[in-house]
Amino acid sequence: MAGLNGKPVNGTSMDTSAHDHVLQEEPVWLPEIAAWPESPKDEVDKDRLRLEGEIAIAQQRTAAAWHRAADADVEMREVLKAEIAASRERLEEMEREYEVSIATIREDSQAEVARIMADARHQVARLRASRSNGSLNDDR
Repeated sequence: MAGLNGKPVNGTSMDTSAHDHVLQEEPVWLPEIAAWPESPKDEVDKDRLRLEGEIAIAQQRTAAAWHRAADADVEMREVLKAEIAASRERLEEMEREYEVSIATIREDSQAEVARIMADARHQVARLRASRSNGSLNDDR
């Protein structure tokens, strides 16, 4: 605080001559240090950055694994679809072969029935003929 005529009341002044001896002395230099020691905050930041990097790498690996699994799933579905289609084609072929076999068996069965019926008719005709010949022979 300044008093009358610019003189400070508390005995201080703006005069720097009292402190000139400090400015004229050689400054004191600290010894040469290669690097300042790390503060705990720097170590925490380093650990945080390292862990964030590891997390990012793990996330990339996880995403890559999900993509590989999805690709394998798509591939497996395509393989299964192809196997199902091949199985259906084979089943249709087997059904056609079955139908042909059934038709052949029916034709053969009908032919056998027709043959048996024809033989039976011949036998009946022969029996009738032999009876009629026998009864004619008995009448004589």
